[in-house]
Amino acid sequence: RSTAGLSVLLFALSGGLGATWVARLPTVRDQLGTDTAALGLALLCMGLGAILAMPLTGPLCARYGSRRTVAATALPAAGFLVTLSLAPNVVVLAVLLLGMGACYGAWDVAMNIQGSYVERAADRPWMSRYHACWSVGSIVGAALGALAAWAGLGVTPQFVLVAVLVGAGVLLALRTFVDERAP
Repeated sequence: RSTAGLSVLLFALSGGLGATWVARLPTVRDQLGTDTAALGLALLCMGLGAILAMPLTGPLCARYGSRRTVAATALPAAGFLVTLSLAPNVVVLAVLLLGMGACYGAWDVAMNIQGSYVERAADRPWMSRYHACWSVGSIVGAALGALAAWAGLGVTPQFVLVAVLVGAGVLLALRTFVDERAP
C-alpha cells in the first residue's frame, strides 16, 4: 500500500510549523523586549540544534525506523513551538530554539528517509511533490501567522492551535508509514 498521499501531509505540516514560527518573530521579539541583534543570535541556536541532530538521525532511522523517529521528533517540535511563545527572555528562547532545531532538523531527515523509501518502492518520482507540499505548508503557515497577527490573536493561543493540528496530522500520517528497514 502506498504511503505517498499522507506523506505529502507530513511535509506540508513541517513547512507550516516552521513558517508559523517565522511569521510571528516580530511579536516574539516585542514580547521579549529585545533587539533584532539579540534575537538574531538566539535564532542561530535553531540552526545549531539542527546541525547537531541531523547526522544522528540516519542511524536512529536505521535502528528504529523512520516512523518512530518522526514520531520522536515531530511531536516534540510541535511542543517546542508552544514553549517558544512562553520564553521569558532571549537566553531561554535561545535554549528552546536549540531543542526546536534539533527536533525539527531530525524530523526533516527522517521524513525524507521515508519519502525516499516510498519513492523507490513505488518506482515513481514523489520527492519533488513532497518538497512542493513543504512549500505549500510554508505558504499556508506564513499566511495564517500574518492573519493571526492582523487579527490580534496572541502568539501562545496561535502556537497551541498549530501544535495540536500538527500533532494530530503527524499521528494520522504515521499510520501509513512503512518500515524501510524490512528486507
